[in-house]
Amino acid sequence: VHALSIEGNFDDCQGLVKDMFNDHGFRDRVSLSGVNSINWARIMAQIVYYFSSALSLGSPDRPVSFTVPTGNFGDIFAGYAAKRMGLPVERLIIATNDNDILARTLASGEYRTKGVFATTSPSMDIQVSSNFERLLFEAAGRDAATVRRYMNGLKQSGAFT
Repeated sequence: VHALSIEGNFDDCQGLVKDMFNDHGFRDRVSLSGVNSINWARIMAQIVYYFSSALSLGSPDRPVSFTVPTGNFGDIFAGYAAKRMGLPVERLIIATNDNDILARTLASGEYRTKGVFATTSPSMDIQVSSNFERLLFEAAGRDAATVRRYMNGLKQSGAFT
């Protein structure tokens, strides 16, 4: 385990991590693994507490809604996955800070970065939410080429629609 310090924000760090994972030779040589929300195992664990919370709130006899603070979109995506698995979720509501790219995207249909603002909730100080790619994958009919086009557009121009 090596701790590193970088000049930059969460998005800069996450870009470095994604680059390391995409370097398959390096990834395999060092047995690279991630333990943050880009790891599917974490999403699976979060799905469990959606079911547990819903049962505590009276589900399945009544639908439930969840409001979730979000930055990297992992926790709220777990709620989406729980709903797809049959949990009677009425609404999933994202809570944001000044870094409101996800709220803006869901309202407008355009994903446009505008720079990261430092706030008192740094885990939400994100413009490129990795787990949003998972929702795009679902919205694109599980077409990886379409998602790749969107993400390449984001990388090149800072936006996609």
